[in-house]
Amino acid sequence: MPTKLSRICDGVIEAGWLAALVVTPLFFNTFSNRVFEPDKLHLLRSIALVMAAVWIVQLLDVGLGRAGKEGGLWTHLRKTPLVLSALILVLAYLVSTALSVTPRISFFGSYVRMQGTFTFLSYVAIFAMTLTHLRTRGQVNRLIYTVVLSSLPISIYAIVQHFGIDPLPWGGDVKERVAANMGNAIFVAAYLIIAVFLTLERLIESVASLLSEEQGSTADALRAGAYLFILLVQTFAIIFTQSRGPWIGLGAGFYIFFMLGLLLLARWVAGHPRAPRWLWSAARPIWLGFLGLTILVVVFVGILNVPQGPFSTNLCQKRYIGRVCTLMSLTEGTNAVRVLIWEGAVDMMLKPHAPIEYTDGSPDTLNPIRPLVGYGPESMWVAYNRFYPPDLAHYEARNASPDRSHNETFDALVRTGLVGLLP
Repeated sequence: MPTKLSRICDGVIEAGWLAALVVTPLFFNTFSNRVFEPDKLHLLRSIALVMAAVWIVQLLDVGLGRAGKEGGLWTHLRKTPLVLSALILVLAYLVSTALSVTPRISFFGSYVRMQGTFTFLSYVAIFAMTLTHLRTRGQVNRLIYTVVLSSLPISIYAIVQHFGIDPLPWGGDVKERVAANMGNAIFVAAYLIIAVFLTLERLIESVASLLSEEQGSTADALRAGAYLFILLVQTFAIIFTQSRGPWIGLGAGFYIFFMLGLLLLARWVAGHPRAPRWLWSAARPIWLGFLGLTILVVVFVGILNVPQGPFSTNLCQKRYIGRVCTLMSLTEGTNAVRVLIWEGAVDMMLKPHAPIEYTDGSPDTLNPIRPLVGYGPESMWVAYNRFYPPDLAHYEARNASPDRSHNETFDALVRTGLVGLLP
């Protein structure tokens, strides 16, 4: 039986991950120089440290084998496939940090991003404690509710920015592409596409509860209406970001969600003799129709990306649609910037080259093993200068050095090399 102290520790740890889900996306500080990322991560790391301290107290109280879920900590960790990958990645980060060209910055994080090894270990700590202490359906529901409710003010703020009624005097344009609480349109949309599907699940569950009773419940109706409102606000906010990657992610997510929904519906009808038979006969035509619609959308987007295509002079000049028309372009805007950064990353990590030099003129003695261990977390902005493509100066400030590749594969290679890429 868990002790009273152990139960208190469980409550503090759960409060920690719920606080992280609220504070990290919502918080920003207009009185600091960076406003967004470093401020958010200072809070997240503080929350992770408190959770870790409480976990250690719990381990000392009940023993290593009985902390967390039933069956023991190590038993549960061994049965979870992601744990081994996470541990290998932790080892890769530690090795890469120790061998980094900027060890201190690699560990604590850069002033601009704060995404060093310390922050990564905070992510892993919260992951591990959530994995071992998330036991009941009630806890899962609280986690989902927290994400859904936290996304609502962010989505509303994005819409406020879109209509030009944001009272804060941002230096950049946040009306054309909203940035909300993240400071970056892509970050906002990437966060919201996670919240969208949790909201959709809650909406479906509420509607199912409403329809399962003869007259329905007022509480179920109000809950379904609230989730529908939140879903619509989230969707509009994602559209207003004009971020093509999250748009594609949202479309792919809806496709998978709908297909899995049809599969579960077919299994439910097959297993319940009293289920309406028309559901069984309608499932296959709906599935084929949705698949056909998906193919048509993909083909249409492909046609939009044909240079001088039939829609380039009309549809591609319109707002929002124009963003989709440049998905495959390698010579325009942010696409060109990313392709050029990737070229430099390939030269940096995958092609033989002379070692980079430190500020005192000494060469990087670990140059032969850099493809294996990388240059260290948060080190790209230091190590990349040698490989900077000259054409990149036509798109960005000439004194700007990229600190990200905008590609997870290249970023993992630069940070931790092949050792960190494989997990």
